[in-house]
Amino acid sequence: MKKFAAIIALGVAAMAPAFADAVQTWNRRYDSPEFLFGTAPNEWLREQAHLLPPRGRVLCVADGEGRNSVWLARQGFEVDAFDIADRAVDKARTFAQGKGVTVNFAVADCDGF
Repeated sequence: MKKFAAIIALGVAAMAPAFADAVQTWNRRYDSPEFLFGTAPNEWLREQAHLLPPRGRVLCVADGEGRNSVWLARQGFEVDAFDIADRAVDKARTFAQGKGVTVNFAVADCDGF
């Protein structure tokens, strides 16, 4: 089993109703050239990142288009990230490449990762 310095799960404040097909729903939402939530990291993440061990390893759950994972990689962390939407992960990979950082991306749900 992999050990992580921290687990970051952002963007889910309350339980939302289940989707009939979560993959299809999220892929549809991410199916545009624009970034659904922008490219800047989550404000809470920026404020709390100092609590993470320097150059540690982090896991970004439901990472979407990579705004948080890419920012963490730019801060020197080793980052693993996953999302259920393959379109989002494709955009995240391109975003990371454009920023010159490496993130270990996967298309998976919480049970499959």
